[in-house]
Amino acid sequence: YADFQITKFGVNAQPFYVLLGHDDEVLAQPRAYDLDVDAFVDFLDKGVKNYQEGKSVFTIKK
Repeated sequence: YADFQITKFGVNAQPFYVLLGHDDEVLAQPRAYDLDVDAFVDFLDKGVKNYQEGKSVFTIKK
């Protein structure tokens, strides 16, 4: 997973959260570790909303 993370996102942080849809679309802006629980919940909610609406932040190049 580290290679995928570095190759696709240019980041080597652990943990690094990415919400992906079916076709490698990123559903919310990726984020690294953060102690702000409310911000993490917002991140998850944004991903769910974008998934339900068929939206994405960007798509990963294959």
